[in-house]
Amino acid sequence: MSGYNDSGNLQFCQYLVKIEKKELSEVKEMIGKEVPAALLLNSEDWGYGYFVMDDGTMKVFENSLAKLDSSINRAVVIGQLIAMMRQIEYPATRMPKIMN
Repeated sequence: MSGYNDSGNLQFCQYLVKIEKKELSEVKEMIGKEVPAALLLNSEDWGYGYFVMDDGTMKVFENSLAKLDSSINRAVVIGQLIAMMRQIEYPATRMPKIMN
């Protein structure tokens, strides 16, 4: 998992995080950390999961995708947004903003 500030700059990176398959999953590794503006749960494409981004996270990535720390993370964001678009959770009209 990686955390980004409002400008899309990497705030922290914690790779070994276990997310349990349930409605709420407590992430003990986040206790005591400053809450970032956006979280990328599958950073560096280390695992697989379908994660719905909240509106705040989507806006951070829409405005600063090019600033993300790696091309893999940029591809993960684009892939997740495409998956959300297929599920009608992300409007296709916002996709050009990401691609620019």
